[in-house]
Amino acid sequence: MRKFNWYTITYLFLLVVVVLSASCHNGTAKIGFILPNLNNKRYLIEQSYMLEKCKEKGIELLFAASDNDEQKQIQQFDEILQKGAKVIILDPVNRYTAAVMVRRAHEAGVKVISYDRLIVGCEPDAYISFDAKKIGEMIAEYALQHKPKGKYIILNGDKSDINAVWIQEGILKSLQPAINAGDITIDFTMFVENWNESNARHIMQKYLSLSADTPSCILCSSDLMARGCREALKNASIDLRGLVTTGQNAEPYACKAIINGEQSMTIYKPVRKLVDLALEISVRYLENQSVDDILPQRVNNDFADIPSRLLDGVIIDANSINLLIKDNYLKEEEIK
Repeated sequence: MRKFNWYTITYLFLLVVVVLSASCHNGTAKIGFILPNLNNKRYLIEQSYMLEKCKEKGIELLFAASDNDEQKQIQQFDEILQKGAKVIILDPVNRYTAAVMVRRAHEAGVKVISYDRLIVGCEPDAYISFDAKKIGEMIAEYALQHKPKGKYIILNGDKSDINAVWIQEGILKSLQPAINAGDITIDFTMFVENWNESNARHIMQKYLSLSADTPSCILCSSDLMARGCREALKNASIDLRGLVTTGQNAEPYACKAIINGEQSMTIYKPVRKLVDLALEISVRYLENQSVDDILPQRVNNDFADIPSRLLDGVIIDANSINLLIKDNYLKEEEIK
């Protein structure tokens, strides 16, 4: 009978430990999910829902939120890469600087889903979002239905987010016939850094100090910016109920304002559907399966045609606000 010395036994023990550790590591699928911030109701829902669905599927979720800091996001991305994520779902703070993250991931054999905001200067594996141009059209068409004549102001989101650019394109496309007919004029338009409430308030205050007239419509592409505008208007003793003010994201405070008649509408984006789509793509990537059937579109990011899918938003006003409660996006007490 062969005898094992102490060194042989120790070597075999260590080998078993290494094999078991590798087996455990490889047996638990890991995906990363990085959001630009947690300042909005939608992001909190997406974080919670993604965690819930990953637990159901036995997937380890590596989550980060970046406080609108692009350098912090790059650091978070690298940390998630090092922790072994095989797919990273990235909602970039800056669509330009995010390209370096995609390239690093691809060098490591990791897939990247460009989530909600399109990353440029590289070739992410997939792009999923809501149809921003169509959302812009919806905002403009709602305004025209309720104020077909008068002065319009347009406050777009951050220009580093391609969605802000596309929303503006959709707005202008829908407004152009009324502009050509002389029914409306665009008195002022501006992109607002970080879709920021205080920046929007400052811009509106400046406009009101320089203009003798009150605008008929204020087309804001986020509820945060709409709230900033409302504060400036209130400070100027302007009756909000005589204006059309738009928003996006169906934030609780915006829905309260809609009920009170101080904001006209918002765009609700059913973000759980976006999370479900991101997770389905991720699982298929992990299992080396095709995603062609769930990414039927191609969106060009000035570098490549990216396999994509764009979902639809929903107009919410005083007549349809109960949809948010029915969809479990908001609780009834949040908007009372």
